[in-house]
Amino acid sequence: MNEMKFSIVIPAYKALYLSQAIESCLCQTYHNFELIIVDDASPEDLNSIVQNYSDPRMFYYRNEKNYGAENVVDNWNICLNRCSGDYVICMGDDDRLVPTTLEQYRNLIKKYPGVGLLHGWTEIIDEESQFVELTAPRVEYESVYSMLWNRWDNRKLQFIGDWCFEIEWLRKQGGFYKIPLAWESDDITAVIGAMKNGVANTSEIAFQYRRSQYTITTKKNVQLKMDAKKLASEWYEKFLKTPPRNSLDRKYWEMLVRMFRSYRRKAYALTFATDIKGNPLTILKWIKKRRLYGYSFKEILFAVYMAVKG
Repeated sequence: MNEMKFSIVIPAYKALYLSQAIESCLCQTYHNFELIIVDDASPEDLNSIVQNYSDPRMFYYRNEKNYGAENVVDNWNICLNRCSGDYVICMGDDDRLVPTTLEQYRNLIKKYPGVGLLHGWTEIIDEESQFVELTAPRVEYESVYSMLWNRWDNRKLQFIGDWCFEIEWLRKQGGFYKIPLAWESDDITAVIGAMKNGVANTSEIAFQYRRSQYTITTKKNVQLKMDAKKLASEWYEKFLKTPPRNSLDRKYWEMLVRMFRSYRRKAYALTFATDIKGNPLTILKWIKKRRLYGYSFKEILFAVYMAVKG
């Protein structure tokens, strides 16, 4: 059996933490990997940072045009198309792997052969690389329905970089699922990955997500986020139409179906609450659009409450 090969991809735009991201990849205890950096036509000089490293496993490419925050998933898929490994990690240019990340994933793949998705327990760090918090630990193995139920019911934090996807399966499904601003693209792509054969989760920290002012999801574009959530909602509706055959999975599926409508309405409300907080008069706009997105006056009142509380 050939040694498992990982592809680590960094769709890059910012220079500030790029060296840290690169170095966290090159210091892996498991050595069979490639590191692919795709510069999204950044105005910053990313190439000079990459040139500081001479590792033959590193590859640097620069896009002819900038895909930007709204179409960032296009750059994820450009990265995916350049991969030659068996599994892929798509991490931010300001995030970091821990030294044993690939080794942990390799061990899980051996234990659960054919698994389409792996997840790394995550530590959140700040702009000074200081510890902020840990995400919730997960069971070692679970089905796609259990994974999604835990996401919706317990709101477990997760990011695109703490997932590791089987490349062949992901490509067959069309790659990373595109939604503007990647708003829920990571969640849906994780569901797609887990649809093959569930998800195996590490029991040790494997990923460091950087929370900072430069993160795409912190930028304001409420209308685009609402449209993105509508697209995500439509995808989940299709996914939940067909019940699973496994008896335990069917129980999770039934709970997901029951909670879906209220979960999505609340997600809409939390999104446009930021708009109301910035300008209370925008509440009139969201009252007019309630039928388009399917939320009620109850969710509007909840959004007002969150805006005031915010």
